[in-house]
Amino acid sequence: LFPTITELFGDVHFFDGRSLMESVKIRQFDDVFAFTTSFGKPPAISLRWREWHYVYHMYQNRQELFHLLRDPLTDVSGKKDHIHLTTFFRAKLLNWLREFDQLDRKSRSIDLRTLPKREYDNLKSLGYIN
Repeated sequence: LFPTITELFGDVHFFDGRSLMESVKIRQFDDVFAFTTSFGKPPAISLRWREWHYVYHMYQNRQELFHLLRDPLTDVSGKKDHIHLTTFFRAKLLNWLREFDQLDRKSRSIDLRTLPKREYDNLKSLGYIN
């Protein structure tokens, strides 16, 4: 989501992922998977692909599947017609989690002298820099 938010505000930053603004502009479903996570309690992971939206609630080990065109508010994950699709999304999610776990998470240092003054002042006002 961060790449989308920064594009909305006209800033270019390099975050994992890509902006979803192009999908919004075309106003049709694309063939790209969009993974999002909630930071709420309890946390959930969400995948959007084509006209489908899959949500996995981690602590409850509960999943939901929504057809965004037919009825975006009704969970169809338990319906016999959609068992294969629910299994497909679950496998995609587990694969994504496996890949994410293997990422290089070394902390990176930034030379603060190279930041634009506006960016430096903003980080300082937020308390990230003393």
